[in-house]
Amino acid sequence: MSTLVFGYGSLLNAGSIERTLGRTPAHGEFTPARLRDHERVWDYSAQVHADAIEGEVQAVFLNLRACHGASVNGALFVVDDRELRLLATRERFYSMVEVNGLLNPAPHMRAVAFICTNPLHLAAVGQEACIMQGYIELVREGCASFGQEFIDEFGRTTRPAGFPVVQGPYRFMR
Repeated sequence: MSTLVFGYGSLLNAGSIERTLGRTPAHGEFTPARLRDHERVWDYSAQVHADAIEGEVQAVFLNLRACHGASVNGALFVVDDRELRLLATRERFYSMVEVNGLLNPAPHMRAVAFICTNPLHLAAVGQEACIMQGYIELVREGCASFGQEFIDEFGRTTRPAGFPVVQGPYRFMR
């Protein structure tokens, strides 16, 4: 069975998807879309090892939060059941949420987005954390593949981060 996945952060980057699935989305399979009644926020929190500081830091990554009247741009791509399991393993601290009735264009099959709702993995107000520059670059590269209009909309539909940026490579600790 096939499922559409709505990517809004690192899952906008075909190379990132390829590292998980072992293939890139086929031409015409990776299409821009909008998800309504959600906003894009920097509140998924995870421990990472930052090479630049040679140690662990709390980092924040993009997430979606319900917000009546708001919308975010992203992209849809098709996966089979095995690939969906691979993505669910990769996004293990995110919930797989059905978003069929919230997408434009309206999907012709089941559609999901990975959204973190677990309070243990959400950054608290005032929490000391950072954003990894490598993650920003990964997302920017993904946005760039859809063109300047997509990049501009991404900026307009993403809440400001409010966290310092740490340069260099990183890897997740757990």
